[in-house]
Amino acid sequence: GSHPEFRTEWWYVTGHLDAKDGGRFGFQVTFFRQARREDGKTLHLHLAHAALLDAKTGRFVHEERLNREGWDAASSEATLAVRNGNWSLKLDEKTQLLHIAATVKGEVLLRLELEAVKPLVVFGKDGVSRKGASDSAASHYLTWPRLKTTGTVKQGAAEHAVSGEAWMDHEFSSSQLEAGQVGWDWAALQLKDGREIMVYRMRRKDGTLDTASTLAVVERDGTVRHLASDAFAWEVLGSWKSPRNNAEYPIRLRIRFEGESFELKPL
Repeated sequence: GSHPEFRTEWWYVTGHLDAKDGGRFGFQVTFFRQARREDGKTLHLHLAHAALLDAKTGRFVHEERLNREGWDAASSEATLAVRNGNWSLKLDEKTQLLHIAATVKGEVLLRLELEAVKPLVVFGKDGVSRKGASDSAASHYLTWPRLKTTGTVKQGAAEHAVSGEAWMDHEFSSSQLEAGQVGWDWAALQLKDGREIMVYRMRRKDGTLDTASTLAVVERDGTVRHLASDAFAWEVLGSWKSPRNNAEYPIRLRIRFEGESFELKPL
């Protein structure tokens, strides 16, 4: 087939953590790997992003990195083991536990251990998650939708023992958007009844919803049901505008499907 100019793979972990001393945190650690063809050679670039929200104080710290493959960054092709500087996400093959280590701007140190309490989910049809009508607008999309999380969050001299729940996506593709699409919005919900919801809407230049948009219900037993774009509603109740580039981000949402309604509010 065709040889795209680049391929992108990413591992995305996000979750909520409660501290034994009453604090609450939101965290996110993402690793990217991009293979790019230049002068007949394949160049591997590794990008990463980490963030921590202290819900008690409202303080939000984040950091991003870009390194070439080698001394500063690497990822295994045989197992789940990615690193960028002193940030890492690794699967222990014996215990099947995931380990995260990351600093954020020298202010925060995250050390987390994650255990899958539900089986791995593969979204899409026959292992392919559609993002548009063209063949190239697709990805392989795998998720651990519920990970029991324990560890420590260190802020300056204060160290908090934490526990909570996380969500992990692993996705890889040659392309995501097709002509006429300008971006996508994504949300994941972990419900107290044991279900999870994954939903994304693909935005078109004319402001309409692309028919490739999808909502998936992960049932208590781990089975997945996919709903078409006309079977759910994504309503923006509030947005945030970037003062840097005027991009507008939907941050308060209502998701409706099959008689159920969920409102999402940022902490």
